[in-house]
Amino acid sequence: MNTVNNIITEIESRSQRNARRFAWTLIASVSGALGVLKLFVYVLPLKYPEYTHEKILSLTFQFSVFLSAAVSWLIWRFYRRVSKSYVNSTVKQIVMEEALRNKEQLVRQITENIDEVFWMTSVEKNRMEYVSSAYEKIWGRPCHELYQDPTSWADAIHPEDRDRVLKAAVEKQVRGDYDEVYRINRPDGFIRWIRDRAYPIKNSKGEVTQVTGIARDITRQVNTDYQLKLWMKALETSATGKIITDIAGKILWVNPALCSMTGYEEEELIGKSVKILKSGQHDKFFYSQMWQTVLSGRVWRGEIINRRKDGRLYPEEMTITPVRAEDREITHFIAVKQDISGRKKDEAEKHDLLLKLFQTEKMASVGQLTSGVAHELNNPLTAVVGLVDLLLEDAKDPEVKADLKTIKEQSVRCSKIVLSLLQFARQHKPQKMPVDVNDILEKSFSLVSYTAKTSSISLHKELDPGLPHIVADPNQLQQVFLNLITNASHAVQESPSPDLTLKTEKVGDKVLIHVSDNGVGIPPESLRKIFDPFYTTKEPGKGTGLGLSICHSIVQEHSGDIQVRSEPGKGTTFTVELPIQKS
Repeated sequence: MNTVNNIITEIESRSQRNARRFAWTLIASVSGALGVLKLFVYVLPLKYPEYTHEKILSLTFQFSVFLSAAVSWLIWRFYRRVSKSYVNSTVKQIVMEEALRNKEQLVRQITENIDEVFWMTSVEKNRMEYVSSAYEKIWGRPCHELYQDPTSWADAIHPEDRDRVLKAAVEKQVRGDYDEVYRINRPDGFIRWIRDRAYPIKNSKGEVTQVTGIARDITRQVNTDYQLKLWMKALETSATGKIITDIAGKILWVNPALCSMTGYEEEELIGKSVKILKSGQHDKFFYSQMWQTVLSGRVWRGEIINRRKDGRLYPEEMTITPVRAEDREITHFIAVKQDISGRKKDEAEKHDLLLKLFQTEKMASVGQLTSGVAHELNNPLTAVVGLVDLLLEDAKDPEVKADLKTIKEQSVRCSKIVLSLLQFARQHKPQKMPVDVNDILEKSFSLVSYTAKTSSISLHKELDPGLPHIVADPNQLQQVFLNLITNASHAVQESPSPDLTLKTEKVGDKVLIHVSDNGVGIPPESLRKIFDPFYTTKEPGKGTGLGLSICHSIVQEHSGDIQVRSEPGKGTTFTVELPIQKS
């Protein structure tokens, strides 16, 4: 700007000097012309005496001064106007040229400092007019190669992309729709991704004279896009359910595994609250703790019960991870869900198996113990009973006879207990054969039918006539059924309307036998011990606690299972499951 001001000042000073010189030249010329006029003035009085010499000379001098001043002023005004116009036009031209040079310098500075390659070619002369220094940084090649050979940039294009890019450059650059993405091979061996765009420049006639363009290195963006696609593919194909929500819990994205897990379609979940999966099995405190954890930026892990679209509940293992923006503010949540129904089932089955194994080992240990004890007690008890019989034959005193009968009754009871112990501890395998479960059940009930009638017990039989035969030891099954029916008969003794139900059915590859009563029921704390040896809920003297243990052992010997359901005051149901096998 200082240079422009100096040029303007110099032009104005030079114009003023030229104007003064021109004015003095005109004044001198006018003065000379007036001097010649004076000569005529001296001659004129001689011819015309009425004009005196002094008078004419005075008029002539006044006229010459006035004429000189007037002409000089007019010339001065004219020159000043011409000079000012010249100065203005010159200054404008200088300012425009200076502004153009500044703009060119600014554009050059910008193009030299940006990361993109700025280039310009001449269509008419087919030459590179300008390329920014970023070309050397991205292509790894010197700029002067382009000035020498404008097509040398294409030598670096990856062979798989070269034909497509060169064809597009020829056809599209002059049309203005050239926008290509391609790879280049740098001299150092690295491959870079380039996005190249071009824009035609037209003259006043509408003819394309130049093409300018910008080439940008998008390698990082391409790699990022590839990673994002890879991650999204991994998320979509993952076997575990994944769900992305905003901070309010609105579902933004789900993967197919989540849809398969819940039974919902993707469009049924997107935009909905995660409450759509809520099962109602957890209290408000549970969900409050969960939200407090994730909103504080921590990861929540735990098990939760959710509800499928069809209403079925299922357990899942879930991890919720907060997602933060660049300013560290939480914006989203990612939940990873895994249906653990199968695992829970396996754990339950494993737990049941361990209980059965424990029960079997315990029964084996008790069996060994009771077998030894039974054998040791059996001989003395036999002797006691025999001696009591001898004493009863000789006894005359009624009181003595009564006491001896009591001793015999209790000895016989002890013998029965010993017999039960021997049966419980017996290790021989059952003698299996094809049997009709309904027939064994009928025979077992007939043995206690008299007691049932005298106790006014109502009997209901729901025996499946098409029940298939099973392979089992009929004597042992009868022992099991008789024990269960007897226990049921005892349980309904205090019921106002005693009722006993026998039911058989085929379920899958098993035969189920149900023995139900409406008696007093079994307390919950006793259900876990009901099959333990010597455990009984009966009053002292009315049970040994070995009946159900023996039943359990017999059923296990037949590869079956025995279960019990009971509710105090509402009755009990024992269910025996026996497999259907070929003989």
